[in-house]
Amino acid sequence: NRMLAIPQLLSDLPNTQLILMDDAFQHRSVKPNLSILLTTFNNPYHNDYMLPAGRLREFTSEAKRADFIIVTKSPTDLPELKKKEFIEYIKPEKHQQVLFSWLQYGNAYNLFNASNKILLNKNSDVYLFCGIADATELEEYVKSKVKNCWLRNFSDHHYYDRYDLENILTAYESIESENKILLTTEKDAVR
Repeated sequence: NRMLAIPQLLSDLPNTQLILMDDAFQHRSVKPNLSILLTTFNNPYHNDYMLPAGRLREFTSEAKRADFIIVTKSPTDLPELKKKEFIEYIKPEKHQQVLFSWLQYGNAYNLFNASNKILLNKNSDVYLFCGIADATELEEYVKSKVKNCWLRNFSDHHYYDRYDLENILTAYESIESENKILLTTEKDAVR
């Protein structure tokens, strides 16, 4: 409950200067000083619908409340003309600044020893599991680096139970390869 947690946090840690909230746009009980709206390059919010027909939690008209619109998963070499076309398409308000970001994957590493880097190469067979909203780019990236990739995609913010982990391990162990890798995201590794 953010409305109760924020005053408690400020009471416990009075020197707090910043509270960053994820998925907070629809929490009207908390008045932010700055609102950032994220939308993907390949599926901007104007192409989506409210739940349950789509993935939006707000009507597209509510985008006007954002101070910044960040277009995520943009191509790294996006020409200025394409940026301008995208901005014209989403029609931001005068007070809104539109920024473009892109994905850049770091090196894979051993979860239990981060200094032990894992090389993804064309000799690798990877079992990838994750619980992120859209694993398309991640899957494409891994597939471009390895010989074979099997994806087990859970729902966003998935809580992994023992049954899930046993199934993941069984699937991984069933891969007949000398060079197999079990791979996940840092977000999922925490869970």
